[in-house]
Amino acid sequence: MISRFRTFLDLAILAGATVAALLALSGLLGGLVPLLDLVNHFQLLIFLAAVVGLLASLVWPFLRKDLRHPVQLLLLVPLLCSSSLLLPDLYRRMTISEASAESLEARGLQPLKLMSFNIYLGTWDGDGLARSIFRHAPEVVNLQEFPPKRFRRQQDLKKAYPYQANCGYWRTCTLGILSKHPLSDIKHYDLDDGGGRNPLHGKMLAATIRAPGREPVRLYNVHLGWPLPLSVKQTQFQRAEAIIKAEAAKTPNQLVAGDFNATGWSFAVDGFADDLGFSRRSQFLPTFPSPHSIIKRLSPPAFLSLDHVLTSPTLSSGPVVRASAELGDHWPILTELYVPKR
Repeated sequence: MISRFRTFLDLAILAGATVAALLALSGLLGGLVPLLDLVNHFQLLIFLAAVVGLLASLVWPFLRKDLRHPVQLLLLVPLLCSSSLLLPDLYRRMTISEASAESLEARGLQPLKLMSFNIYLGTWDGDGLARSIFRHAPEVVNLQEFPPKRFRRQQDLKKAYPYQANCGYWRTCTLGILSKHPLSDIKHYDLDDGGGRNPLHGKMLAATIRAPGREPVRLYNVHLGWPLPLSVKQTQFQRAEAIIKAEAAKTPNQLVAGDFNATGWSFAVDGFADDLGFSRRSQFLPTFPSPHSIIKRLSPPAFLSLDHVLTSPTLSSGPVVRASAELGDHWPILTELYVPKR
């Protein structure tokens, strides 16, 4: 009886390794088959599971000893597949550095400090939000799940960021932009026809930042839907792309920032950036869940890179990093944009 159970466990391990290998291989086809790209959102978990599985296979007392090497070979497949997507992202993250003041001056650029932050709709702590923002002193704050009326009495935020934009009724759109510099040409867009699971998703808020001494920058604050339904997410990307391209002639300095609900190691985000001719500046940056997020009574470390910054060819940036905060289910992200002088 015990030997049968041990044999069953060995075969179950072999089956699990086979499924992991097939899943990882299917993710590599995500650029051709969008449905398979769903696997890539979990590549960091797949990588970690493959590492743990390989280590465990070294010490597991296989009754069927002939299965040890096949299991190890199968577990190498997800390890290599995940590495092919994750390691280039990690390398770019490690090789990006802040530009010196002398370098910016020589290139005719000036910095503009940006924070993007999904604060979570259930947040009521206005003081905590203000402290989280002031701690990093960004010039522009890009907020998702931000109901502006809830924080209308937060006078310190109003004083520090006198120029503000939002897209109206909070039950259908919770995007906000807080700026130390004047904002103009404020518009908000629905990027789908209401087919998503969450009415707050599929929204975009646009505003032109007019910072002294710098050329205008068109900021698109997005909160996109989850990967499923696939057709809805594709529609959101397509409509956002059409709007941004249509406005490029008027304001060529453009950036898209916010909660994409898609990881940087999926083909979807880079495909969107490539179609726009933009660069993804957020590299290997897991932002969900934050330490303040509870999932099934657990508080796991961040394993999904959902928040991004994309810039047009006329803009560049330093590294995009996670910033500390007192609230929110996402980590805020922070970067220095390098904007042409005016």
